[in-house]
Amino acid sequence: MAVEAAPQPSGPPAPKPIVRRSLLLDSGAVFVIGIAIQLVAYIPTFFLAHHTGSSAQGQALLGSIQILLLVATTITNLGDLRIGSSYTFFVSRGEPPGNATTTYLMIRVGMVSFAGLLLYLLAPEFGIPALSVLPLVAVWMLLPILWSTSTVYQNLWTSLGDAARGIFPQLVEAIVRASVLTVVALQLARMKDGGTLTPTATLWSITIGYLLGAVASSLVSIPSLLRYRGRFARPLATKLFRWSWPLMGSMVLLYLSGNLISLIVIPILGAQKYNVFTAANAFRVLILALPAAISVPLFPHMSSLHKSEAFQSIRSRTWQTLRLTAFLVIPGVIALAIYRVNVINVVYGLNYLGGATALAILAGSAVPAALSQLIATTMTSIGRTRLELYITSLQVTCLVVFCIVFIHPPGALAAFVPGWATGINGAALAVLASSVGAFGLNLYFLYTLLGVRVQVRSLGWVTLSSAASFFAISRLNTLLPINRYYQLAAGILVGFAVYLLVLAAVGELAKDDVDLVVSSMGLPRWLTRFLSRFCWRKESRPVNDMPPRGAAALVPLEEEWARPGKAPDAPETGPPRK
Repeated sequence: MAVEAAPQPSGPPAPKPIVRRSLLLDSGAVFVIGIAIQLVAYIPTFFLAHHTGSSAQGQALLGSIQILLLVATTITNLGDLRIGSSYTFFVSRGEPPGNATTTYLMIRVGMVSFAGLLLYLLAPEFGIPALSVLPLVAVWMLLPILWSTSTVYQNLWTSLGDAARGIFPQLVEAIVRASVLTVVALQLARMKDGGTLTPTATLWSITIGYLLGAVASSLVSIPSLLRYRGRFARPLATKLFRWSWPLMGSMVLLYLSGNLISLIVIPILGAQKYNVFTAANAFRVLILALPAAISVPLFPHMSSLHKSEAFQSIRSRTWQTLRLTAFLVIPGVIALAIYRVNVINVVYGLNYLGGATALAILAGSAVPAALSQLIATTMTSIGRTRLELYITSLQVTCLVVFCIVFIHPPGALAAFVPGWATGINGAALAVLASSVGAFGLNLYFLYTLLGVRVQVRSLGWVTLSSAASFFAISRLNTLLPINRYYQLAAGILVGFAVYLLVLAAVGELAKDDVDLVVSSMGLPRWLTRFLSRFCWRKESRPVNDMPPRGAAALVPLEEEWARPGKAPDAPETGPPRK
């Protein structure tokens, strides 16, 4: 008689191990998707700028939309008080994502709901009904709640090593929103009656476009959140707050530094000028999409390296990331500065040419801002959460001081500030000054804590090579004027091609740089061999030697709250459901 096997204890299967993509491949994918989002978002912007924004009244109307969008995004970015960073930190170090995801989602939804309700109740105190109607404000206050699902979704997949997947809901939202807003823009062009627009109808039409986009991103995100669901764990919530509390003050200051210009420009210069400034600042945001894309997978990547005590790898990856980012950001900035008038004319039209100089200044501020963002991400990922508070304090101080000096110089200061440096140009100069100040302090922490020094020689060759290349190509404008988008795109692409050849000629672009980029993207080896022929240097410039005194931050984290694992009385409910 056959003996039956003893029944095995039932239980859920073990979760699949995290398989991370290479940092360069994941960053590249996030960047490409991010650029696609920007391009898709540009479609309705083009129609709105050329139709609705063709008059002063239309520009003021679009400026009002920017104000409402600013309020909604402020709630979104400040909503979880950096609990998202804490969530990513612990999940990337081994915390099971089940309870963590549910706990994070509930905390975030509760916070943004409270903030939205509070601002809705205070809307009459700010004269919002004079702009539109309260139901419209209620819709804008609902958007941060819908955006919470895609935010948690992005942090979840970033922690699991697939940041490109995490940004997918934002692409869906951009496509849906762009489709609706394009239709709205074309309809608004037909709604003009003697040059008069109906403000309330216009605001509602554009608001519906944003609402449908947010709903679409939420629907895409919910299935993964259900798959990785658990229960709300109070000890885990306490753990998340304990890690993130030093970042809370810096987060408020950081967001204030990013939006303080808006809060100053709107009351001083008005909604119309604010719309022109926003148009110029959009290109700065576009440039910063690259370091933002790199920062998303960089955070869990560096955190996992620090957990395994791979300290030299942290130093090498930090310098490599800064160097490769500069390779792309610096020529992009120089291209925008040289073609500033062409870019404004092609993208927005002649009515926005007043923002051409501001565009060049804001583009220049993107270089220190981009490198600072990567340095700050690395420092936070290894547990140095208090540094952002010092850096953002300096950044906000510089911003306020230079805003006072340049935007509308008071009293005797007006005699020392040239006319071109006031107004929106002054606002751009304030952004530049704050970015440079923050970058200087970041460099200090980078060297004292990680022992990494930004090599001026390397960045100098990048700057000179890109400046010479784009200036030479721009001289062809006398023969081939750039008045169309395809002409502008062709000029920039040719400039980049010449820049890369010059960079290889001076020895800054090496064969192993080409091999790293091509192999990380999964492209065939023959392409590496072909492109490497243009480079004579075999190896790129390595990170500098460790300083004699060492690096203070390259030590294991010993704080109890920083150790990955479950909270004592917050057991997981099981692995993610399939």
